[in-house]
Amino acid sequence: MGVKKKGNKNMPNSTQNPFLEREQDIKEYLSILYNRRWLIISFTLVLCTISLIRTFMMRPVYEATTKILIQKKAPRIIKIDEMDTTNYSASDTLFTQYKILESDFLAEKVFKTLGDYIPWDKWHGRKKINTSKPLTDLQKIETLLSHLKITPIPNTELVLIKFEDIDPVLSAKIANLWANSYISYILDTRFDVSSYASGWLDDKIKEEKNNLETAEKTLQEYRKANTIIIDTVDEEHRVLNKLLAKKSELEVLLSEKQEYYKAQHPEILGIKSELESIVKTIANEKTKELKIKDIEIEYNILLREVETRKEVYESLLKRIRETEITGGLKTTNVSILDIAQVPTKPTRPNKKLSLIITLFISVLSGSALAFLIEALDQTLKTPEDIKKFLNIPPLAGIPLPRDEEDKLISPEFITSKKPRSTIAEAYRSLRTSILFTAIEHKRKSLLLTSSCPQEGKTTTAINLAVVMAMAGEKTLLVDADLRQPRIEKVFNLKDKLGLSDVLIGNAKWEQMIIETNIKNLFILPAGSIPPNPSELLGSGKMTTFLEDIDKKYDRIIIDSPPVLAVTDAVILSGKVDGTIIVARASHTHRHAICQAKELIETVDTAHIVGMILNMVSINIGSGYYYYYYGKYGKYGKTPKKNTTVSAS
Repeated sequence: MGVKKKGNKNMPNSTQNPFLEREQDIKEYLSILYNRRWLIISFTLVLCTISLIRTFMMRPVYEATTKILIQKKAPRIIKIDEMDTTNYSASDTLFTQYKILESDFLAEKVFKTLGDYIPWDKWHGRKKINTSKPLTDLQKIETLLSHLKITPIPNTELVLIKFEDIDPVLSAKIANLWANSYISYILDTRFDVSSYASGWLDDKIKEEKNNLETAEKTLQEYRKANTIIIDTVDEEHRVLNKLLAKKSELEVLLSEKQEYYKAQHPEILGIKSELESIVKTIANEKTKELKIKDIEIEYNILLREVETRKEVYESLLKRIRETEITGGLKTTNVSILDIAQVPTKPTRPNKKLSLIITLFISVLSGSALAFLIEALDQTLKTPEDIKKFLNIPPLAGIPLPRDEEDKLISPEFITSKKPRSTIAEAYRSLRTSILFTAIEHKRKSLLLTSSCPQEGKTTTAINLAVVMAMAGEKTLLVDADLRQPRIEKVFNLKDKLGLSDVLIGNAKWEQMIIETNIKNLFILPAGSIPPNPSELLGSGKMTTFLEDIDKKYDRIIIDSPPVLAVTDAVILSGKVDGTIIVARASHTHRHAICQAKELIETVDTAHIVGMILNMVSINIGSGYYYYYYGKYGKYGKTPKKNTTVSAS
């Protein structure tokens, strides 16, 4: 037999609708969650139980809060700008204060005020003192800091000091003590600054006092050396002005007299003589005034030095008095607004919140686990999986029995004993699908096989033969499983000759046919188990046999062994009109079906009609099968009717 390459000829070529695909994806996700609901519920219950146990085992932890106000108010002990050139922004100042609140120094201060602090944990409570290996003070201080939380309130200068402990009274005590220790630290720092400033001012005052005394002595010595009397310079300036005025008068008088007298006139000579004397006097006075001006300039320089030294000295005296007053005041830019009260309710564990979070996480984790298991699960679950993964037309999905009455009926006789049941309706749907797969060419002989054993192919073959016979077609059910025949056991046909005897030549097939009490249904059992089943099924006698029965019967249903177990079904697939593969829902692996399909397609004359998914669970995960069989299956409920199937 040659190998035949086949394309996607079994699948109908249809235009894909994106909205329909999206809806199918959503239904598929819901299907996975529904089918794995017990896994999700169990996973959620386990996690919630563990969370509750863990929550109840934890010691309640209380948190106390002290609210303080930190204002940005830089201390200015002196007004001389050069003494404080540092310029901090408000955010830098507050951030620095937060770090001080969280510092080891402040924690050590609180620890020393407490006297001692015994660490605790949420499982065992306050730890017992281990005399062999006691905790050091540093370890206790680190533990103290680990339970502290500094929380600034945004856009304000308010800060929350939070401390947690299993003892509510102790948590409030430490929170308040932390705030008081911080304020005490600020006051101590302010006092240290004031003390330093006072010392610096004392030194500066002494220095400036010496400078002032030196400047005054220098001024006095200069005054003595130049015989400077206050207002002397101004007096000399007035004398010069008088001389200049007298000169001007004499010049005017001389001009008037010259109009009446000659140059040698005694009055003219007298005026000129007096004028010459005044000019000489003015020259002398100008020289004297220049000398006095030089002395005045130097004198003023020394005088200004004295005045400047005096102002600095008086300013320092004023500042030191202010510093002494400020150092004595217990004021700071930090204040306590709300002291910590003893908490009445623990902050953790929050049992309600913990349960809600655990429930949310466990549902998500359970769902993720369900999707993971679903992704790892390679079995077929719904007829949609056949079309999606295997590229084989799904003919029908045979559901599992739901009613207790259906469960009591043997699955091989469900279509005959309860013809209006949901399962019988599924088999009639299968018959319709087969009819529509070959409208032009009637597929009379159909081979039913599976990839592996225990997938329900014999049950499917029997029920398919029954519904074909009920439709008025003369149907022959052939048991071609010559290794482990089962049809004869179902119909209670013991020691009956059958197909193997016909192929060996020990009997004619017409004599081997058994008629049942169902109209139009006939059976040919497997007969004796031969040593070489494959050779018999692949022989020319088998071909001749199929040609003979094809002329007498309207429909031939052949039950065969699994494909992956033996080659019998592969051999028979080339001798019949069509092959149908039966798979068991949530049991048959996709790879097994693919291997079975590849083996059958190696036969050139083989044709796979489609697949039947057996034992499908009717629930939301079954898609339209649930809608059809689940909701409309109630129409199949009929009054009880005793119907038996037997071979006559």
